[in-house]
Amino acid sequence: DLAHDLDAMRAALGSNTLSLVGLSYGTEVGAVYSTLYPHRVGRLILDGNMEVVNDIHRAADWMARAIEETWAGLTHACDSTIPTSLTPQAEGTGGQCSAGPYPDQKLQSMLKGSNKTLAALAMNLVSSGLGALSAGGVAPYGALTFACLESLYRHGHLEAPGCCARFPPAASGALGFVGHKVAHASIFVLAADAATRLTPAGVATLISEMATKYPLGVTALMENAVAMAVSPIIPRPVPAYGSPTLPALIVGSLHDPATPYSAAQKMAGDPP
Repeated sequence: DLAHDLDAMRAALGSNTLSLVGLSYGTEVGAVYSTLYPHRVGRLILDGNMEVVNDIHRAADWMARAIEETWAGLTHACDSTIPTSLTPQAEGTGGQCSAGPYPDQKLQSMLKGSNKTLAALAMNLVSSGLGALSAGGVAPYGALTFACLESLYRHGHLEAPGCCARFPPAASGALGFVGHKVAHASIFVLAADAATRLTPAGVATLISEMATKYPLGVTALMENAVAMAVSPIIPRPVPAYGSPTLPALIVGSLHDPATPYSAAQKMAGDPP
């Protein structure tokens, strides 16, 4: 529908072609438009690709996997700061990552420990930090997430220097996905793209399967894939896209769980 709307706009403007820049979900719209109307595309840029798929199980898998991929990339970047710190620095200052070395091991030790309150705080903290990356970028939310993670690991609270000074208000109390709400309008758009709907039992099975496969990434399913799976929106699945004659500039994102780099790689393999 959006692709057809774009072409109606092009016709109304009296232009023979459109040059498109697709960001996030716009990459899917741009890809579909260029498939339906390749002769109408002047230039095409797809920046920060979403892996929109027609099946809810595949959608759940990429959403959870994207969280895991982003967290792995951030922890690797955090660890990489340790060898370059040649002089002693105060905790949380300078170029050294606050939670380094081994931030993921610290997270896992809290998640698997006997203190369930600490485990819940750690999980929600990381979920909040990863959710904030989509809206605010790695700086400052990546650094703040690691500062707060180290505070939880060392002191059991979120009050150490460098933690939560500029973090979204949710981080000091009831933590949650920053900038996201259950049944956000964009989720209904994604639901229209997915042909599958699930029963409550099917949703429970899906969450159980993803929790085993992606213990950290399953947090994303609680508001996104689940809302899609039970949406009352009538499905209008996205058609297969690709044009062998139309090149596109595809830009990948390394630190945004909503637009994982693997989605950019997939888009590059499905021309445009």
